[in-house]
Amino acid sequence: MGIENDEIYSAVVKRARGYSACETVEEYAMIDGALELVKKRVTVKDVPPDMTAAKMIFDGGRADGLSDEELERERVRLLKELAELDARGKAVDKRPNNGRKGGANGDS
Repeated sequence: MGIENDEIYSAVVKRARGYSACETVEEYAMIDGALELVKKRVTVKDVPPDMTAAKMIFDGGRADGLSDEELERERVRLLKELAELDARGKAVDKRPNNGRKGGANGDS
């Protein structure tokens, strides 16, 4: 990736994670023929994490510097792991509920 693309990627990551921004507003007035600072206000704004930016990172094919092939291998590995967990969960769900009504917590 070029320098410009790295800067854009870094900005998207910053937006996805959320950040704080400091904003300074200065007011000047003409006093005795010269501009002088009469009021200065500093505000810190918190920008919350942006899920659209996070989605853009993962849909863009680059996550933590992984290549497309590495991402595909990781995706396959995770899908396999989820399928195994799902199969184990279904086996656990087939146990009798010992006469209880309703769901797993006994609710009707």
